[in-house]
Amino acid sequence: MPETRKFVQGLRRKGTASKRRESASQAVRSSIYSGYDLIKSSSSEPVDYEAFIFQRRSEIERDPQRNLLTFPNDDVSASSKPRSLRTVLDTVPPGALKEASSLMVKECIKSYTTKWNSIEKKYEDYAGDYMQLPGSRDPPHLPEQVYELDEETGVEDDISPVQKEGVTRRGWLYKAPAYGVASISIRSFKRRFFHLKQLPDSSYILNYYKDEKISKDPKGAIYLDSCIGAHMTTKARKHSFEIRMQDQSCHLLSADSEQEATEWINTINQALRNTIEAQVSQKEKIDQESKHNGDGGDLGSVKSSMHPELIKYARETEQKNSLARKESRQNVFKIFPDFQNRYDKSSEDLKACTITPPSALKASHHRIMVACKSLSFNLRGVVIDGAEEPVTNVEPFFVTLSLYDVAKGKKISSDLHVDLNHPLVRRMIPGRSPTHTKRASATTEELKAGEPILQIVEPQWVAYPKQGIFSVTKPHNEIYLVARIEKVLQGSIKSCAQPYMKYENDSHKTAAKVLKHAKVACQRLGHYRMPFAWTAKPLFLDDKGRINTSDFDVVYKQESSKLAEEDLLKFLSDFKKPDKLAKLEFIECDFQIGLDTVPTDLPNILTSTYVPVKPYIGPAVSPTKPAALPSNEPVIEVDEFISTSAADQHPHMEYTNHCYIYPKCLNYDNQKTFTKARNIAVIAEFKDSDGEGSQPLRCFYKRPGPPGIEPYTSRVSAAVLHHHERPEFYEEWKLSLPTQLHHGHHILFSFYHVVVDINAKKKESAQMEVGHAWVPLLTKDGRVDCGVHQVPVAGNLQPGYLGWQDQLNMGKVNNSF
Repeated sequence: MPETRKFVQGLRRKGTASKRRESASQAVRSSIYSGYDLIKSSSSEPVDYEAFIFQRRSEIERDPQRNLLTFPNDDVSASSKPRSLRTVLDTVPPGALKEASSLMVKECIKSYTTKWNSIEKKYEDYAGDYMQLPGSRDPPHLPEQVYELDEETGVEDDISPVQKEGVTRRGWLYKAPAYGVASISIRSFKRRFFHLKQLPDSSYILNYYKDEKISKDPKGAIYLDSCIGAHMTTKARKHSFEIRMQDQSCHLLSADSEQEATEWINTINQALRNTIEAQVSQKEKIDQESKHNGDGGDLGSVKSSMHPELIKYARETEQKNSLARKESRQNVFKIFPDFQNRYDKSSEDLKACTITPPSALKASHHRIMVACKSLSFNLRGVVIDGAEEPVTNVEPFFVTLSLYDVAKGKKISSDLHVDLNHPLVRRMIPGRSPTHTKRASATTEELKAGEPILQIVEPQWVAYPKQGIFSVTKPHNEIYLVARIEKVLQGSIKSCAQPYMKYENDSHKTAAKVLKHAKVACQRLGHYRMPFAWTAKPLFLDDKGRINTSDFDVVYKQESSKLAEEDLLKFLSDFKKPDKLAKLEFIECDFQIGLDTVPTDLPNILTSTYVPVKPYIGPAVSPTKPAALPSNEPVIEVDEFISTSAADQHPHMEYTNHCYIYPKCLNYDNQKTFTKARNIAVIAEFKDSDGEGSQPLRCFYKRPGPPGIEPYTSRVSAAVLHHHERPEFYEEWKLSLPTQLHHGHHILFSFYHVVVDINAKKKESAQMEVGHAWVPLLTKDGRVDCGVHQVPVAGNLQPGYLGWQDQLNMGKVNNSF
């Protein structure tokens, strides 16, 4: 193997410079990788703005542009606004804050009484995008710009309207071939469709076609720009005329009549005159422009002149032109599309930051006023013995109105109770309070804590309301206005409704018989009611809220086995099916009501808690008779049962603390203690204690009746079914809850057997106590126990009964509230 030369071996060794470069590259490479690992491993944290400002506060105070970095001191401002009320008085009961012991209840009361506190940011408009910075909100005025290139020639301005529009004509003519006239015969003429029109240069052309389809290419054309004129001729054919050209040639045409030929000649000659006038006007226009340019000279030639006066004139002219160009100059940036939103005054993002409290009523509510006018049955008579008038119903009837939504399958409003009886008919009932009432009269006993107080409104004024306002959030044609009609308890529904369903000739005799039985029943059982009839009608015509103003068509007899709410909804779902409603029995009755929207300035409206709404006038009392009944009837607002969906919710702006109780059914057929318990009446009381001698609170809203000191009562009852051991109920009891509840508050149900059939041999009382049941109002954690409850019934009631539960096994009552 040959030996390597020493010179070549020296080339393979690395020199000092090469070693330095290699070590430097390794150091740089290692530093890059270590920095990358450091960046990759450490996470960036946002800057603490407050800490940054605090650490560098001395530098920022000396900075001339510190306003760009720090927030302004007067940015946030706090203010309070008084709460606007739609009612005359505050809806919170007087003394409610003193009665409240719980902190939550106190804060809830303050939410209805305190002022609105608003926080406003003064410079909030500058916190958004630069496109939304405050400035001129008026949209830019952009007039249409017209330039010289966009203008048409001024020749048209001097042409008459006839010349601008041009003349035109269409029709059938006969055309001779284009050769010597002497050799033309009648057979050589061919029928063609001619169209005379104007060209853009103001000249005319006469096209001819084989048919009337002028959209196709013509068979030929006669250009009239070299035409001399058209005149009649007698050559070759009748009604002929020729068009002579400047080259001595002619076109021979013929019409079907002499009049048509004359019209064609006049039209062609008029077209020739229009062409000549347009050419003359255009030439004069050009001459005037050239003459003006020659007199005024060119500004460029003036500038190039050395004459001092001309130079001064050129400068002044240039300055005037510059000012004229700046005048009314538009800001091009305002035309930018992204700027157009700031000029949209309806945009919510650009509105001033104004905070307005929510309204007391939801804006989407449809408020319908229902005015009950009269209720008249076919049996009528005079209730006063020996008198001849007035002729009224022979017994008292009571009406309850409410709204049902068939689509949702539930009730959507509370009840409105109406008494349309004549004052003489009302006197047939000696009193409306049950005879087993243990509490003394309200006039002789002071109000207990938690009982509602009527303010401003007089009790006798709201004793017999006849008008109500129903609110509906989402109207549609499946919402029904339902009216239930009741009467004083006399027996079974079938026997009591039979006289009103018979068609007898001697109706006076039947009315007198019904009146006799009614007087006896009113004296004994005037405070007990029974179901009698019902009727319904759609409230709206469509989903837009148009009100159905018609009266009730048919009044149906109430069936004793179909009193539940489910049965009523089933009837309403078949309400638009006449074949199914034809199976129901009806009663001859005329029930007249009035339906209308609520005017904005309607006076004497009362909330569901009897608080007057602005404007409030009150009852008008006659000056000669201070005790006269009020002439301005009140209008009661009815509570709406809004669904739990978020879209239908609205802030509660008025204090309303109501509890609705619905007794459903009573299962009392398994007990053996009271064998005669059939005509069962249920009485509800609201108590704050189960101790001995505790009295019920006067918190229930009572039905229309004789005015007392307040429109509230301590006991309410449900309609009684005759000879039913398992009765069903459809009653609604409206309870005004105290401000502060405790575990002693409960609802006590008392059951009575009502003696309907009188036995002359035995002297029995009108009712007999057969059981009791109770429902505590609060749960163990202090919440109102809403929902469906199955409550056992006790045979007797002893002090401390709230502690009993296991010993009760006689029966069950199902109360849903």
